[in-house]
Amino acid sequence: FANNRQFTSFREDHMGALTRVFDRTVWAKYQENQNSTVILETFTEATPENVASTVEMLAAYGCTTFIVGNETNIPDTPWFNKFDIEYNFCKVVWDKLVSLGVKNFKVGPAAPAYLGGAGEYQRERLKAFKDFAKGEAIPVNFQPTHYYGSVNTMQDWISFPDYFSELGSPAPEFYQ
Repeated sequence: FANNRQFTSFREDHMGALTRVFDRTVWAKYQENQNSTVILETFTEATPENVASTVEMLAAYGCTTFIVGNETNIPDTPWFNKFDIEYNFCKVVWDKLVSLGVKNFKVGPAAPAYLGGAGEYQRERLKAFKDFAKGEAIPVNFQPTHYYGSVNTMQDWISFPDYFSELGSPAPEFYQ
């Protein structure tokens, strides 16, 4: 949706950028494939209010699957292991979809970068989310995963529904 560290801030004109991204998202949704997944970049510039309003706009056009953040396990980044911030944004998205009466929605936390140890990272995050929820339901119902190993060695990293949002085999060069 906005693959940038700043929420829709790839242009100076924030509202114009949001409108262009929204238009492209809705256009893509109504092509042959009626399914859509929205990846909301939520770190550094996002606020609960602009995330909630974006979710409301996209849900009005039938978007019901949201991944909140991206690759939060990368060391030396401002969002590294910020499980509390990630949890809070997942809750914003979850609560907005509930308040809108959206049926059969999906909310997932950020897919970890494929750096090795993703399974342990996912278990650690899920434990933190359970602690933040204080006995209530956690505001996620699937786990996005970036997996670039051989499909012959794929494994279930955790006993939580996986959703492969990036999948591929390693190549000699990372960009391939």
